[in-house]
Amino acid sequence: RPGPERDVTLPPQVVYGPPVVALMELPIIDEDVPDYRPFVGLYASPWYGQAAVWKSPTLDGFALLDTIARPARMGALAFDFYSGPTDRFDYGNALYVDVLSGTLASVTDIELFAGANTLALESSAGTWEVLQFGNAELVSAGRYKLTRLLRGQRGTEGSIGNPAPAGARVVVLDNDITPLSITSADIGVASNWMVGPASEDLTDLSYAQLAFTPRGIGRRPYSVTHVSQPWKFARAPGDLTISWKRRTRAPAGDSWDAIEVPLFEESEAYEVDILDGTSIKGT
Repeated sequence: RPGPERDVTLPPQVVYGPPVVALMELPIIDEDVPDYRPFVGLYASPWYGQAAVWKSPTLDGFALLDTIARPARMGALAFDFYSGPTDRFDYGNALYVDVLSGTLASVTDIELFAGANTLALESSAGTWEVLQFGNAELVSAGRYKLTRLLRGQRGTEGSIGNPAPAGARVVVLDNDITPLSITSADIGVASNWMVGPASEDLTDLSYAQLAFTPRGIGRRPYSVTHVSQPWKFARAPGDLTISWKRRTRAPAGDSWDAIEVPLFEESEAYEVDILDGTSIKGT
């Protein structure tokens, strides 16, 4: 005969929203990753369990490129962030970041010089400055004040914004970002990308659609440094000798033991323009 009535309550269905996505062209930050590959930082709440990245040269025919198992630590600038010195600590600026999840913590200078607390900051659309912070102070819920800054790291001094605007994306560069599995033939090819939960169909509203063209920034040699001031040295009349020190993209180039950094490029060559105002007098 029938038993007592029971109230059967089904668990609520999880509704996912579109993720926060940062497709980043970065210099070499991991020597095990091919230098032409961009990185993706991805955040969603609730987390999908596994996210999927799809790619297509058109608006259909998407092919699965990568799956991502964990969210990145991401946030946004709370205020405009201005330019500052490179190759030494920037004491004049403070970086205020509203983080979406996780925490930030202070480190010692030794840890900082070993690569800790490295961020990518989108100073303008598609342009990322790599910087580090030594001190992190929680000033309100989810908002950090970051100081003792090292700016323009890994050859990105040309990407420093003045200012980088409030609301610009900030991504912690750690093991939670993922290199995208493109080939070198994809460099310069405009593509459409779909990013969202791997459990959902591409037509689901939880997917974000983006346009992104890989440029192979990791292959760009760093600019030279210590350019000499030729008028300070004795010379034959009419002659000027200009010299400089080269830098290297090689991760091993950060060693303080080497007399000269490794070349890393197939050849060493430069093109120098001699200017009179904005007019090129010779190359």
